[in-house]
Amino acid sequence: VAYKAMTVNTSPTVSGGTSVCVGATVPLSGSPSGGTWSSSNILIATVGSTGIVTGVGGGLVTISYTRGGCSALYTVSVNLIPVITGPGSLCMGMAMTLGVTPAGGSWTSGSPSLAIVGSTGSVTAVTSGIVNIYYTASGCYSFRAVTVSASPAPITGATTIAAGSTTTLSDLT
Repeated sequence: VAYKAMTVNTSPTVSGGTSVCVGATVPLSGSPSGGTWSSSNILIATVGSTGIVTGVGGGLVTISYTRGGCSALYTVSVNLIPVITGPGSLCMGMAMTLGVTPAGGSWTSGSPSLAIVGSTGSVTAVTSGIVNIYYTASGCYSFRAVTVSASPAPITGATTIAAGSTTTLSDLT
């Protein structure tokens, strides 16, 4: 009778966050400890020797944790930071609409007493000041600082003038 000694390794497991924003990190934990980490696509995410995943570009990436010749695969979604477009200022009482990529998120105003924002990115100025308008999608957010200016005072003066004449107008400020 012949015998051969064999080592049976425990199958590794991975736990941790399942999504991360581009430029942010999420920690993963491998069990049992002492394994090595790798990423299926370093253009989407990298993973350090301690299991810290860093988002690089949008998409899905498979993170591998290998210990004792056995591997566990773990999928992480890397989400893009929203990009807000549109004007950075408006006058009190006026409205404008901001654009954003990617769509499907939600808008909030950092100070509704200065400006309110609707679900489609429509910003209405309430009073003068600087307000941050936030947009969140897939757990990632960005903001645009919007300057709300006081509306100019009405212009007063002659409403008609003869050809070749001059007149003085005033804005009462």
